[in-house]
Amino acid sequence: MWRIAGAGALVLLLVIVFAYNNLWRRPLACQLAANGDTAQLARLDHAQLRQTDPLGNTALMFAAASDQKPAIALLLARGANPHAVNRNGATALMLAAAAGASDIIPLLPTSRPAIDIRNSDGVSALMSAAWNGQSDSVALLLSLGANPCLRDRQGKTAEDDAIARGQHLSQKILHDFSRQTGIVCQGEAHE
Repeated sequence: MWRIAGAGALVLLLVIVFAYNNLWRRPLACQLAANGDTAQLARLDHAQLRQTDPLGNTALMFAAASDQKPAIALLLARGANPHAVNRNGATALMLAAAAGASDIIPLLPTSRPAIDIRNSDGVSALMSAAWNGQSDSVALLLSLGANPCLRDRQGKTAEDDAIARGQHLSQKILHDFSRQTGIVCQGEAHE
């Protein structure tokens, strides 16, 4: 009886491990983009480049979050959708901003409304950069027209996020921007 139960438990464990690995496996294009392997990326067909991971992240998102400028350029040239959103509503721009990949940001759509798109938590690229203390990205996004007065679902602005996380340089950049431009953030929490 023990051997059967033990074998059954082993089979169940193997099924769970197999299902977990398949569920969270990243498509080859996503792996290559995250590693910046443009030579291998260039060999993939269009269908392979469009595959997403189970969370809806694209190869372009992986490249943006990993600060892989050559991979971004290649993927955009091959037709990657820079406006794609993952299951949380995040874009490649948000992921690049959160990672501090300020050299990637100009390669992605930064006109309105793209620069101020918010994810399912109401968080914008500017808020992500401020939260993570990515001061270069904060300054760049502000210079490109990001709205510092947007509020997330908790009613916090990018400056509030910087203060909450002790990101003093990002907070100073946001504060100085508001003072220089005369922008005063007011209002209620994002609905």
